[in-house]
Amino acid sequence: MEGSIEAQLREHALQKIARGVKVKLHYRFAEAHAMDRNAFTESLTKEGFPDAVVVTREANVEMEVHEHPFEAKALILEGELNIRVGDEERAYHVGDVFHVPANKPHSERYGPNGVTYLVGRKQ
Repeated sequence: MEGSIEAQLREHALQKIARGVKVKLHYRFAEAHAMDRNAFTESLTKEGFPDAVVVTREANVEMEVHEHPFEAKALILEGELNIRVGDEERAYHVGDVFHVPANKPHSERYGPNGVTYLVGRKQ
């Protein structure tokens, strides 16, 4: 695999797609890639989110069910995060984007290396 973070993000995204459609990935698509920081920041601006901030959470911490009075949309920069809404839990890794609507009850669980994400919040 190429050494750049962009190449790693592309490879990760392709592997996730391959797992999702239950096929083995035997080659790479040159143009496919996960969301990068600049594209994510631009999308937040277009969607009316004010300035984004970087948040870092410690490893192996779990936040019980809670909600926020704001909508949150974030890009995972490092580590991993699991978010549970109702009976569904989803894992997010580097290059993934998560979205939690305002006042939506959810829990969070941070991976063995913690997580760092770039998040936009709006009321």
